[in-house]
Amino acid sequence: MSEAEQIPPQNDKLPTQADGLRILVAIDNGVNKSTSKAFKQAMKRLDKGKDELFLVNCYSSWDYLNDEKNAGKLTLSSFEQVAKAQDVKVFTRQLESSNPQAALLDFIIKMEVDVVFIGEHAFTHPASEENVVFGLFSAFKKFVYGTN
Repeated sequence: MSEAEQIPPQNDKLPTQADGLRILVAIDNGVNKSTSKAFKQAMKRLDKGKDELFLVNCYSSWDYLNDEKNAGKLTLSSFEQVAKAQDVKVFTRQLESSNPQAALLDFIIKMEVDVVFIGEHAFTHPASEENVVFGLFSAFKKFVYGTN
């Protein structure tokens, strides 16, 4: 991920918004069918000349082995390369938090995201089962979809 395409730190300005939509894909820690499907749907939806694509991976502060962080970084990079190959304006970010779902929601609000695509396994399946201290996501899924 190049420095120019990184989203600025939390206290910096937002990227200049294009005339189109800001579309976010929540990226799981590791490639799976659900995340791939969400990414493909976002790519179909966006207007390459106007829209901005945000690829965001959230991982737990409890990730003491860095499994989630590293798996998320690899997944972000692979999706970023696909988007760049199609001339999409893409921004990537990894968020570390003790509450990843809250961090993602804060990010969505701060970046003024218009559309969110999220896979069915986001935040529920860590990269390593031994590296989990808590389970998340049902509250965020309920907020977005209205279901658990």
